[in-house]
Amino acid sequence: MKKFVTRSCSILAVSISLAFILLAAKSDKINLQYNLLKDSIYKINTVADQVIEQTMMGQTQTIKNHIEGLMVFKIQNIEGNIILLESWYEKLKMVMDLPTGKQEMDSEHPENGNPASAMLGKMINKHFTMKMTTKGEITEINSDKLLEDMVAGVDEQQAAISKDMMKQYVGKDALKGSMEMMTRCFPENEVSVGDSWTNKSELTSIMSADVIMNWKLTESKGGVSSMVGSGTLKSKEINPFTKMNGYPMKFDILGDQQIQSKVDEKTGWVIESTTSSEISGKAIVDASAQGGGTMEIPMKIISKTVVTGIK
Repeated sequence: MKKFVTRSCSILAVSISLAFILLAAKSDKINLQYNLLKDSIYKINTVADQVIEQTMMGQTQTIKNHIEGLMVFKIQNIEGNIILLESWYEKLKMVMDLPTGKQEMDSEHPENGNPASAMLGKMINKHFTMKMTTKGEITEINSDKLLEDMVAGVDEQQAAISKDMMKQYVGKDALKGSMEMMTRCFPENEVSVGDSWTNKSELTSIMSADVIMNWKLTESKGGVSSMVGSGTLKSKEINPFTKMNGYPMKFDILGDQQIQSKVDEKTGWVIESTTSSEISGKAIVDASAQGGGTMEIPMKIISKTVVTGIK
């Protein structure tokens, strides 16, 4: 009888211990989302390097791009799960190493004789608004005035061409896609270390693609969540031509990307994120209106982007 009681007590103790362990595990759940404060200012610094290989008329060309940018976000209002942000660029720089030589565009030096530098300079401190859910989905962007400011002072014909081109980068659809690539990484529900989830978004710019990212929470320590993501980019099934430099053009691409990211669990704001991607495909140019045919340009893009959050 004594042995039975002792054994029963041991089993009960083990059961109670397991129950507490399970309760502790449940309380370990993290609600990853943006908890931003009204009237607060947050910043994102971006440094990107690209290597583009393309083949034209049997000749392989290599283009190297280095891009730097500093973007500011001011929280105007929060209603439920919708955050209204006022955004603007504080600095933009791009260095292109082309087969014909190196070109540098810098918003801080718009007078360097490069028209593109002057255009970048016009983007600085020009405010636009966007709405984002607490989970990072961009629901609305209003950047029409930004486009108008960029072509202000340019002759009418050149303004129309420049506006069409820049719409592929800072138009509302293009900005929505590029912003979501940075902001949409959170799961819909609470998660624990080791849990996985999937997010889908659209990249709508000169390269339109469906993006599917599979995420995993790898660590939660000291108020910082570490996540890894892997995913694919694939051209949309409906992929119309877009006019670039006077020619209808579209891209047929397929690629993958890997992301390592750390976020502040209190605010959800990124601490640091590194994205590596490799995309292959072709650019398709329709020159039939100019008496030519359709030209396909095989291409490959390898890039690395480092994003650092500032708050």
